[in-house]
Amino acid sequence: MDYSATLRRGWDITWQNKWLFLLTLLPLAISLISLPLSLLSGTVDPTAAPAEVVASAGRSLLLACVSMILSLFAALLTLVTHAARAAGVARAARGEATGFGRSLGEGWRALPRLLGLALLLYVLPLVLFIVAFLVILVPVTMTSLASDPGQSGVMAGIGLVGVILICCLYAAFVLGILLTGCVFTFAGRGVVLRNLGVMASLRHGGQVLRENLGQIILLALPFGLIYLVFGLAFGALFMFLAFPDGLESAVMTGNTMMINGRLLLAYVVYLLPAILLTTWQGSTVTLGYLHWTGKDVLGATITPATPPAAPLM
Repeated sequence: MDYSATLRRGWDITWQNKWLFLLTLLPLAISLISLPLSLLSGTVDPTAAPAEVVASAGRSLLLACVSMILSLFAALLTLVTHAARAAGVARAARGEATGFGRSLGEGWRALPRLLGLALLLYVLPLVLFIVAFLVILVPVTMTSLASDPGQSGVMAGIGLVGVILICCLYAAFVLGILLTGCVFTFAGRGVVLRNLGVMASLRHGGQVLRENLGQIILLALPFGLIYLVFGLAFGALFMFLAFPDGLESAVMTGNTMMINGRLLLAYVVYLLPAILLTTWQGSTVTLGYLHWTGKDVLGATITPATPPAAPLM
């Protein structure tokens, strides 16, 4: 696989179809709307009159509900736009007609299966992690409370074992989330580009990941480095905007709450490079998926169909 050609082709398709950026922007814009609502929902002055406290609490509850609804809609729209971008890039790479409306329609049609896939891959492991965490934490806590105070050495050993088990469980959970994220990336494209069902796409995504793991890592490596540099730069900018007098000064004065306007400004600054990187990465992964599944589209031109043979005279 020619990695540099895949990266260039992914950027070329992205830049030639700038409506792909709009697909990436839509869920982020909804999140931008819900962010100030979630911040304002916690502003209740306990020193105010009881009637004002009740009215303020009601407004905060309403804002929290609206923020939650917008966040859920943004999550669903994220699935739709991911699918729409994959469909649009695949059509563009094959030389077929594509566009914003057509790709978005394909994304909406794939939403039920993508939602089922996301619930299966993310919600189920989260529930299992919570259950396993409680299975480890509850016995250790109950043993500590019911033990003899003189057995401090035994309790220290039990506590150490509990901490080790919890750390191992957390590490397994993080690795599991990374693995499921990779499987979802290719399973979702199987749903959109191959019209697979939930279970069939799950098996398909796992197969693509197993058979092309080395190439997937090499293709993802440049984006990992770019995201690392971008994250460090944005983190420094965010700290400067959120705590202009320094984090130590904010902690010493007890003023660790971030100002809403600065937080929104940091998010807006984050949007532009995040949209460019996310769209470019999605296009490149789609090209890689087409290559790994036997449909190499990295050529500059699309091979025309073979004309029918002339009838025999």
